[in-house]
Amino acid sequence: MSGLIFLICLPVVWSLIKNGYYYSHDGAFHLVRLGHFYNELVAGQFPVRYAQDLLFRHGYPVFNYFYPLLYYLGSVLHFIGFDLGTSLKLLMGLSVVGSVWFLYLFLEKLYGKWPALVGSILWAYFPYRLLALYVTGSIGVIMSLFWVSLALLAIQRWKLSLFSISLTGLILSHNVSALMFLPVIFLVSLVLNWGNKGGI
Repeated sequence: MSGLIFLICLPVVWSLIKNGYYYSHDGAFHLVRLGHFYNELVAGQFPVRYAQDLLFRHGYPVFNYFYPLLYYLGSVLHFIGFDLGTSLKLLMGLSVVGSVWFLYLFLEKLYGKWPALVGSILWAYFPYRLLALYVTGSIGVIMSLFWVSLALLAIQRWKLSLFSISLTGLILSHNVSALMFLPVIFLVSLVLNWGNKGGI
């Protein structure tokens, strides 16, 4: 089934596989910020808060308030050897596939294989995801959907540590998405664990 999930996601991430980076509203900003974030990180600034070469070398504390997880993970990929654009596209592609796979596992236990597959297809082609991926270029939003799926799976499997990690990842990936999805996550937690003393 994992191969089928990948095939479902393939049209969604196909444009990420092509050479070069693509145009989106925020894409160029993420490339620039990742480059500066990486430079500050290897220079010893941790946590990274201030980009000293931004704003015409006057410096800009953009990372003081901007969601940081994508830049930390992107820096790791860049350190391994990927260029900046490929690092960002890898984060997006892995987030899409992981998000759909985790939601499939969540739905399969509730409804069975084929309803879970239908739900996974709908989740893969969720208009909000496609808008963030190819129009706004909001990588934080794309990553947040990964953590939402993982949080739902953690609730269902009663994995408190995994649930904590997923909530942390959600908040650090995109704080606005966290405000949107946290009420849904906690409502699902109440419904699934109603009467279960061992649940989350």
